[in-house]
Amino acid sequence: MNNLQGIGDGEYLVFLEITTMVKEKKTTLTEVYRSLNYSESTIRLFVRKLEKLCLIKLNKGLDQRFKEIQLTKKGEKIINQWEEQVNKIFNA
Repeated sequence: MNNLQGIGDGEYLVFLEITTMVKEKKTTLTEVYRSLNYSESTIRLFVRKLEKLCLIKLNKGLDQRFKEIQLTKKGEKIINQWEEQVNKIFNA
């Protein structure tokens, strides 16, 4: 369920996918393109919106052709709150 105001279901799905990928290892924008069933241009629009909301940050990687995605403190806080709510539900 999308509990973030100002973003649609598509952006929310991209945010959750990025969060999952970033927790496992450093993630590039190209890896996000490959992992989701959206066009690259659509994902770029979603990523820009997530950046404007300060949920994620794009950094140039070691290879300048690829941008690495990082959660911001705000993005991490939202995910931590979401995980706490989920844990409360399943541990009740």
